[in-house]
Amino acid sequence: MSETMTLEDLAPLKGDAGAPQARVYEKKVDAQGRAYATGKRKDAVARVWVKRGPGKITINGKDHAAYFARPVLQMILKQPLVTSKREGQYDIVCTVSGATEWTNARRPCDPAITARLALTATGV
Repeated sequence: MSETMTLEDLAPLKGDAGAPQARVYEKKVDAQGRAYATGKRKDAVARVWVKRGPGKITINGKDHAAYFARPVLQMILKQPLVTSKREGQYDIVCTVSGATEWTNARRPCDPAITARLALTATGV
């Protein structure tokens, strides 16, 4: 039979490793003060640049209201900004390819904006 061990017997095996440290993100900003992220799903790709500004959202060179004519799609696009209480604080430029209007609103832009806002919440 195997010998019963206590936690004290296992303590020397622990070493100095301890609990893993949380990942520290450093701001990655280009010369124009923009942070960058990419969102992908199937064949759709969205490239998003975020910088502090009055809240203008541009997709493929068009204003978001012109690109997404349906109010529900505009709401979906703005959800990360509204949820993080950052609406009107960031200018967002997004280039999208390879998807439908609905997919453009829901999938590639949303995760990319959400990820970038999470990383830049401390300031761009």
